[in-house]
Amino acid sequence: MAFESRGNGELYEPRQGDTLELVAERATDAGNPVTWKDLSLFNFGTDDPVEVESLKRDRLGCRHRNDANEMAISEDDPRARSLIIPKRFQARSSLSVDRPYQLRIRKQSCPEQFLACTALPAVTFATKSSFIRPSVVAQLAHLEGLWKRHPEAKVMIFGHADKQDDLLFNKKLSERRAWSAWAFIVKDPSVWETLYNHDDEVWGVPVIQEILTDMGHDPGDKSHKLNDATREAMRAFLGAPPDRAVENDAAFRRQLFTAYMEGKHSIELPEDCFVGAGYMGCGEYNPVFEAEADAESNRRVTFYFFHPERVPVFPCRFADIEPCKRQLVSLDHRHKPTFGCSFYDSMACQCKQESIPVAVDFWVVIATYDQKPSAAHSSKDWFHLKSKDGVTDIVRHASDAVAHKGSEWKIEFKDVKTGSKFTLRHYIGDSCWTAFEDLSYIELLDLDLSAVPYIEAPDQPGIVVPNVGFDVSHIGETDLLPGAKKHEVEDDSPLLRELRDAIRDGVER
Repeated sequence: MAFESRGNGELYEPRQGDTLELVAERATDAGNPVTWKDLSLFNFGTDDPVEVESLKRDRLGCRHRNDANEMAISEDDPRARSLIIPKRFQARSSLSVDRPYQLRIRKQSCPEQFLACTALPAVTFATKSSFIRPSVVAQLAHLEGLWKRHPEAKVMIFGHADKQDDLLFNKKLSERRAWSAWAFIVKDPSVWETLYNHDDEVWGVPVIQEILTDMGHDPGDKSHKLNDATREAMRAFLGAPPDRAVENDAAFRRQLFTAYMEGKHSIELPEDCFVGAGYMGCGEYNPVFEAEADAESNRRVTFYFFHPERVPVFPCRFADIEPCKRQLVSLDHRHKPTFGCSFYDSMACQCKQESIPVAVDFWVVIATYDQKPSAAHSSKDWFHLKSKDGVTDIVRHASDAVAHKGSEWKIEFKDVKTGSKFTLRHYIGDSCWTAFEDLSYIELLDLDLSAVPYIEAPDQPGIVVPNVGFDVSHIGETDLLPGAKKHEVEDDSPLLRELRDAIRDGVER
């Protein structure tokens, strides 16, 4: 349908609780037949329901929710742009009928706003600290993959805190956490020096010791004092002789922080890819979990990738919780019930990686022919899930399977900690297939799972044809992983070696 130009449309007067559907109904009743899709296409260039919600938030300033959890218009919303009710295009009767005319129609388009997101795993920060620990900093490497897929994107970092201090303290702490992540990515050690000396931060000597350990230099017992072993590790890092005096001063920390940022954990993202300052803090307003026992999971940072033409209008301000309070409306209507900020909740609902749990359940689907694998068959058929940090090292036999659906059974790996990289292998006799290798939980979430080949077992045709998958219970959906590859692999697990030795001894007897 064609409409008159925007200048000929009717300026909408905001009414409390209005939706595009209600506005369209009133316009139609008044003799101007339009639909909510007409309104959306005319004003926004799209009628995609997800994009319309974000556009109502950004263009019309909507932050209230109705019973259907949709953004509803309010009279006090801070509008960035007025809503125009279009009028149908009508040919002018004064046009001459004895000559040709050229009619130009402008179609408004609207790119998709949300391109990608990622998050550091749970338990990222210590209490009252913005230091990014070595145990999780490697997860930042996933940002590079997202950037290569979306090099045009504009990135925003959001920091979060638990509820152990007052609102303003937590707001500032979350800002420092996001600032710390930004500084790590752009390799700015001066920011970390500021954070190291900040009155409200808890870095100190333990941070120096943690970085030295990550770089392969043993600092001895962790403490808040520079002991002899730590000084020796500092000299080893500097390549200094044993008798040289070393101090934990600004000059030394600059070298250490720079090496930490530019070494094995280096992230290559251009500084101009960030939106504005590049970071913001949400304080305690958007916890992943409400229970105090899960407070560590709320001390996190998240990264959002936006289309450059659809960067949101952020309501946030530094060191100021008043804009946050204005977003605490319609708290009974949220995509994630624990998120208080209406603005943040409207973004996070599109990010399946926003809430990285501390532990998850992995599973492997095996398709059998009407029956569960027997114990005899399973003695030489097992799956091995191992994490790079050694925390997870689990073997499950085919006979451990539980019913899945139809002729399928699933092998379960319960309570797997997410803060590492994982390898999943399938052993059948003397053959080994690797389903995935050295992938973090975040990378597993982000895999393209649209086409999944079967993993054949050529030495046992017709008995087991497995698929490989994992269960993401907090998302509520099931995905399959890409197909495996057959190859020889060294036993890198004490548990696995013990198992194979036992089986070998049993065969020999």
